Amino acid sequence: MRLKSYRKPVPKRSRMDKAEEKDQVATEYIITYGWAIIIIVTILLALYEFGVFNSIVQGPRLPPGSCFVYKSSAGSTLQGLCNGQPEYIGAFSGTTQPGIPRGPSAYVAVNDIYLNTSGGGTNTAMFWLYWNGTVNATPIGFPGYYMWASPSGCFGFVTGNKNDYGISSSSISGKWVFVTAVFYNGQAVGNDKLYIDGVQQTMSQCYGTTHSGSVANPILIGSTAGTRIAWYGDIADVQIYNNTLSQAEIQGTYKEGMGGAPVTLRNLIGWWPLNGNTNDYSGNEQNGQSVGALNYLGGYSYP
Repeated sequence: MRLKSYRKPVPKRSRMDKAEEKDQVATEYIITYGWAIIIIVTILLALYEFGVFNSIVQGPRLPPGSCFVYKSSAGSTLQGLCNGQPEYIGAFSGTTQPGIPRGPSAYVAVNDIYLNTSGGGTNTAMFWLYWNGTVNATPIGFPGYYMWASPSGCFGFVTGNKNDYGISSSSISGKWVFVTAVFYNGQAVGNDKLYIDGVQQTMSQCYGTTHSGSVANPILIGSTAGTRIAWYGDIADVQIYNNTLSQAEIQGTYKEGMGGAPVTLRNLIGWWPLNGNTNDYSGNEQNGQSVGALNYLGGYSYP
């Protein structure tokens, strides 16, 4: 007698069970990948905050001389080598080192850089300079708003005709100094800032009455009104930012020495080492135009 095998019937799944299973799978998917999406978005926001996506550059841009530094293709880092001692620096009018003559007045003009022109906005200019003491000299500036070594013995900000808000110019004469000038769009007194060798200076109204000022293109290196108000000396490693840099960033740039690369890429809108040419190495392709007999000096020690 054969016994029939007995197979327990499998209960059919209801539509509700299938729906619950789908809901569970969807929930697990969201939990698994949701956190990954949140992490990715957080990283992207952090990179944006640190200016990684500013001034995206395609390929390297190499300065001449001994400073070979360029932005990465993502625009997030500077790559290459900068040994801290440039081969050349921009030699403007006048005489700096004993026995080294200069030609007639010269300057560098840069048009259409991405300045912060909004009211209350700031732009920071950083550069090394050597001044021979000849007054009525301008190392850098914008139309109607510039730095000036005045006949009254002051070095500071000018917002128009016959005024100067700054410090004693004797403190910068006859030597290399690192200047950081913060231009404020508005009332300059109390808002403009000046640093010498990384140290903030206490400024005063030393000539005339300083008014409100605002930056505008073009930026002029070694002048403010063509060759009429020129710079008597040398200038190197000019960096322009369309914001205010922190004390740590300013001191860090000073410690890099002449020929050092910018310590931050955030808000960097122009970098002209003047190390043999007037090219811009910020990645913004704002090359300068040399007007007059701008020479390039090398062969002695720099800071």
